[in-house]
Amino acid sequence: MTSKIIDFDTEITADSVEWCPYSITNDIFVCGMYGLLKAEGEQTRHGKIYLYRFKDNETARLQSLNTSGSLDLKWFPYLTENNVGWLAEAGADGCVSLFSFDSSDCSLALKSKTPSLSINEGKLPLGLSIAWNNYVIQKNDSLAVSLQNGSISIMNFTNTEGLELERNWKAHDYEAWITEFDKHNPEILYSGADDCCLKGWDLRTDCKQSIFKKRFDVGVTSIQSHPSLENYFATGGYDETCRIWDRRSMKSPLTEFKTGEGIWRIKFHPNPKLSNLILLACCRNGAQIWDLNNLPPTNENSELSAKRICHYKLHESLTYGVDWNMSEFFNKCRKQIPLGGGTVFGLTSNNFFGPGATGTGCLLVLLIFPFWYFGTHGTIKVTRQQLIKFHQMRFLLINLLHRTCYALLFCVTVYEMFRQSRPCKCDIYGTGVFTHFGSQYGMVSGDCMFGGLIAWFIIDRKPFGKLPSWIIGILVIIVKILERLLLGYHSIGQTISGATLGTVLYFYSTRTPQFLPFVDNFIMITLTPILVRIDPASKYRIADDNNMFEWAMWGSSYAIFESILNYRLFSKIIGLKNYKKSYTSIIKVFDKMLGNTKNVDSDDNDIQDHLLSSTSESSSQRSSNDERETETITEKPTKTKKENTEDGFQMDSEIANNFVKKFSNNTETVNILKCGDVWATLGAFFVACVVMYIGFSWEIYAWR
Repeated sequence: MTSKIIDFDTEITADSVEWCPYSITNDIFVCGMYGLLKAEGEQTRHGKIYLYRFKDNETARLQSLNTSGSLDLKWFPYLTENNVGWLAEAGADGCVSLFSFDSSDCSLALKSKTPSLSINEGKLPLGLSIAWNNYVIQKNDSLAVSLQNGSISIMNFTNTEGLELERNWKAHDYEAWITEFDKHNPEILYSGADDCCLKGWDLRTDCKQSIFKKRFDVGVTSIQSHPSLENYFATGGYDETCRIWDRRSMKSPLTEFKTGEGIWRIKFHPNPKLSNLILLACCRNGAQIWDLNNLPPTNENSELSAKRICHYKLHESLTYGVDWNMSEFFNKCRKQIPLGGGTVFGLTSNNFFGPGATGTGCLLVLLIFPFWYFGTHGTIKVTRQQLIKFHQMRFLLINLLHRTCYALLFCVTVYEMFRQSRPCKCDIYGTGVFTHFGSQYGMVSGDCMFGGLIAWFIIDRKPFGKLPSWIIGILVIIVKILERLLLGYHSIGQTISGATLGTVLYFYSTRTPQFLPFVDNFIMITLTPILVRIDPASKYRIADDNNMFEWAMWGSSYAIFESILNYRLFSKIIGLKNYKKSYTSIIKVFDKMLGNTKNVDSDDNDIQDHLLSSTSESSSQRSSNDERETETITEKPTKTKKENTEDGFQMDSEIANNFVKKFSNNTETVNILKCGDVWATLGAFFVACVVMYIGFSWEIYAWR
């Protein structure tokens, strides 16, 4: 189903429309027109270029430029020095006009007009289509133009000198309607013409022979190389058929489908997450969007199918021009943010202070913590207080790792359940290589969610004192919000909602029974990979900064690792029955036993004083008194149980009783090679690595 937002009269036949690809001006588009004027029995060609701004469902014409007739327009895909953009026009006078675009005041100015053929070759033929060649790293940017006489010209481009004709060759016998560079191989050029041929050219040769040639019954009028999937391109022509090709095997197309009219223009969706969508201008049959299921094919035997999902038929004449809008919903492109203190700050925070970095840090600390704490040589004796401190630190790290999993797994689950495409196609490395970047979805910021979780951990634990911890916690939230905004990854709404959700999750995870983290992990580990796997927009791609599957696998491995250690800690130290207690209740017992009163309420004084005292009783004497001490512990806290509040802030006698049993002696003997906690940690790490290896191997195999 389609709906018309607005329409307007261009006065002359409009045959091309192109949205501005620059993130800072993505509400700008140009429309090229071509027509014939009849005067005194003669026809003269003329045209215009209109520059428009589309905002708040209203279109405003910003500029009008007279031309000899515009048959095709193409934006240079990224801004050059001083935020200057470029627009090229294939003109009816046989020249390629180059316009500079001032992104500050959104205006076009003619830079140069370059003849498509050398001057001594006579009258210039019409320029029918143009294509930029700057999607991969190379020494020089260039442009190709296909001409009315069947030839193709290559021009070199610099932002100082403009365009300069490099070479021209006879590619077809009749009008060369279309030419297109392979967006992943700068040496490959495609062309189609009225001689019913589709051809491929290797620009490293003299182009006397094409590298492939496909003949059809009618002319080839449109070609587009896929912007994000290497080797794939689409063609269309007067035979009302769109064909999808793999240039590695040109014997037959991967699939083809009928559109009901000749195809004048083809546009793949610029967002790699929506790489299966293709937009077609189908002359008398309007504009159509098709969904290419199973592109790219998962294996040699898989079939590629196509389904029309949108059809716009309200034009009263031929449909020549179509394009996708690449609006980023106010997100900025990293390439177009000046390199200054703000950007450096944002990149530093992003690389060293995020859920991935913190999760990896917690995991590594849990791995080396026993060896650092107990040493690596032989058997040592440690005090009761040292053992309690050791298990308290493990408990804190395990729970911190669990909250990191929220920012990885839960955030991805939210993304997938409420996915809203927010395409961003940016030259993030300044090389002309376009990749999607920025906020791909309209949901909360996972990094700001993590910031909220960490901030409240600091405020709750008060490691720097009450007031300094409050200040540092608030600064953490501000830092994460500024990082996301400065790098242009998220909007203000996404950052604030992310930090708010992180705050809610912190209080949920600390004030509820400790068996719930197991429930959380089970739901997230089960649901998240399924949602990611069934979502065609979340295919695994190497070096993909917004790879949802990668987040899901890291989060799943962390969750499995911390679940194993959590179970070990409760089963051996805290007591399985205390799973019904909250994190806050348990950690306050640890604090009380260690004499850490800054995190314990003043009325929590019913824990036995002998836990904190240094006793001179021998191990045998304390062993003989175990039964009597246990009775005392179980009788005295009865009053405390009644005084416990539901929020879990009061000290819990059952937990304390269990600790008395576990740490009844003043000293314990520890052998690092026989320590169950060490082997449990190593085993959990091995299981997590196996899960991640299997997950990534299966996903890469499934999609490639």
